[in-house]
Amino acid sequence: MKLSIENLKQGMKWWQQGKWPPDYHNHDYYKFYQDRADGLTEDWLNLTVDRLAQWRAIRSRKPPNTKAEILDLLKTKLPNLRAEYRRILDFSKDEPSTNTVSWQDIDALYRMMADIKNRSPVFASKLGHFIFPKVFIVMDRLGTEVMAYDYYWQGMVNEWSLFADKSVAIDLLKTEIENQSPHTVHGDYPYETKIMELCDIGDKWK
Repeated sequence: MKLSIENLKQGMKWWQQGKWPPDYHNHDYYKFYQDRADGLTEDWLNLTVDRLAQWRAIRSRKPPNTKAEILDLLKTKLPNLRAEYRRILDFSKDEPSTNTVSWQDIDALYRMMADIKNRSPVFASKLGHFIFPKVFIVMDRLGTEVMAYDYYWQGMVNEWSLFADKSVAIDLLKTEIENQSPHTVHGDYPYETKIMELCDIGDKWK
């Protein structure tokens, strides 16, 4: 089991010792949701490609491995991405989250994103996180393990459903964000996916 308070604390320690935002991206989530307010627009796409580069989701030995290449590919996929985005929003009563969607609900969107860059789960998870922060768990070669994303996502979401210390974990992360951020914690801060990511980091680096 990856989800534990011990792993969360270890993951937070690793995060704090690295060059990562001390507010656990709270400030960035204000931007993510604001930029997505009108849906997956051309402006959103340009900003998102910049973020993909900043989050090291584009670099690789094999093309496409430049911002220009990724932007061109995403432009061709944008109508289909919009359709999946809209479909998932339409059946969600609130901001979609791991509590309200199943893998079957997001499988088509994930495959569409992964196909853009050689079926990379790192690229697809980060792009998915920029679209639905509360649904897609970030996978990163430095911090987390890398594996088949469908297997990983379903396993982590199942663990979360069984995790007895959810409220303790959320309170722990919330307190740390409040201590580090000049802003209040965003109302749709993705506690679940961020805790899953941090626990995976803690499990890998403990």
